[in-house]
Amino acid sequence: MNVWQIWSHGPFRAAEAKGALIYHYSGVGFAARLAPEHAARLS
Repeated sequence: MNVWQIWSHGPFRAAEAKGALIYHYSGVGFAARLAPEHAARLS
């Protein structure tokens, strides 16, 4: 489900989407996405 679909569900879902975006683009979210890829490459 993409962000636009979440936002289209209303203001309550928009708040959830905003939180997800902040996490996704923060260092924590970035590292969480890269970790599995690096693990697969190193193994």
